[in-house]
Amino acid sequence: MLLAVVIAKSLIELSLMFIVGRFLLGLLAGPNRDNNVFWQLLDVASKPALWITRKISPRLILDTHTFGHQQLADHCLGFCGANEN
Repeated sequence: MLLAVVIAKSLIELSLMFIVGRFLLGLLAGPNRDNNVFWQLLDVASKPALWITRKISPRLILDTHTFGHQQLADHCLGFCGANEN
């Protein structure tokens, strides 16, 4: 029983690390992130966790609110780009 809990905990931590890594790489890569090999790898690795989150969350919560990290990254990049001029 303890082994199952440890495995589940490890998988959850790994999924969260994929999501955080995807967020940080999105900040660094900018708009060209879809062509980045590491972005694609993190995108594939984080899809199961994001799918489960979408299924668990109530229907009233929109996907944009559930997965707002990408919009936050785009927003931050917009401010960083505006300050460079």
